[in-house]
Amino acid sequence: MSYGDDSKRKRRLAIIGVSSMLLVAMVVAVTVGVGLNNDGNDGLNGSSHKSTSQVSASVKAVKAICQPTDYRKTCEESLQKAAGNTTDPKELIKIAFKIAEKQINEASEKSKLLEELSKDPRTRGALQSCKELMNMSVGELKQSLDKVTDFDLSELEKMMADVKTWLSASITYQETCLDGFENTTTDAGKKMKKGMKLGMELSANLLDIVSGISSAIPSLESFTHRRLLQDDLPVLGHGDQFPTWTDFGTRRLLAAPVSKIKADIVVAKDGSGDFSTIREALKHVPIKSKKAFVLHIKAGVYQEYLEISKGMINLVVIGDGKENTRIIGNKNFVDGINTFHTATVGM
Repeated sequence: MSYGDDSKRKRRLAIIGVSSMLLVAMVVAVTVGVGLNNDGNDGLNGSSHKSTSQVSASVKAVKAICQPTDYRKTCEESLQKAAGNTTDPKELIKIAFKIAEKQINEASEKSKLLEELSKDPRTRGALQSCKELMNMSVGELKQSLDKVTDFDLSELEKMMADVKTWLSASITYQETCLDGFENTTTDAGKKMKKGMKLGMELSANLLDIVSGISSAIPSLESFTHRRLLQDDLPVLGHGDQFPTWTDFGTRRLLAAPVSKIKADIVVAKDGSGDFSTIREALKHVPIKSKKAFVLHIKAGVYQEYLEISKGMINLVVIGDGKENTRIIGNKNFVDGINTFHTATVGM
């Protein structure tokens, strides 16, 4: 091995080492420093001071965790109430996730109660959408928490990007819930906004915390596989092909012409495929597939209302061109349909 190769290898190992330390939380150094200062005084003041020192250390750890958040007071008060004497940054972040999840669930229960009391059809539709959206929001929080507490250092950068994406989605679902009350004639929208205020602030704080950690992590762009992903194939905005978050195998798949792609299921209006409707085909899409599952929708006009569930991961849908394969519908807001349900294809 040449000196240059050895130098690059050591540099990569150093990056992984530094990144792993920063991942736990950008506040670890602050928390450890507090603990060391307190330990130096414990022998002088006995168990009473030790207890006080633990509380003080916990408070300072919470303040450090909440430092990058927009709703700092909300963050500190909720964590201090639930954390007890905890000073472990990773544990505090887990607690923050749980608190946000609890608040969103409470908002979902409120939407169910208001729906039962509402007689206005548009308001009831908005409240029904909120129930769905709150469940989806909680799902994104749980997925984020699982990733944060059980991560693979070799996928550090991707993990942070995934968590930020899921947290952003959780916040968007909550905002979409409130958007659904546009032009309603009751005060249910105001009540929901009030009931969701704390949950939305806590969710925004989680994104701030994770973003703060992410910004402190050195770039891993020097890794060879990252360079291959960036340089070998065009990405969205630079050739208008597909986004950078797709893995190398999927990008290869998407770069291939339709004629060269072997579909798992084919939908064709003329009966030449596996199914004649997309809706029927979706019933046969595997849940949580470990590899890309290709659904080819041949040329035709499909008047269908579709729901691609969250569990249909790694589903790749291809058509025969935007002018040839068309999915249409006529659900409109002016007809009393809630905005969340007006899309031809909803996810």
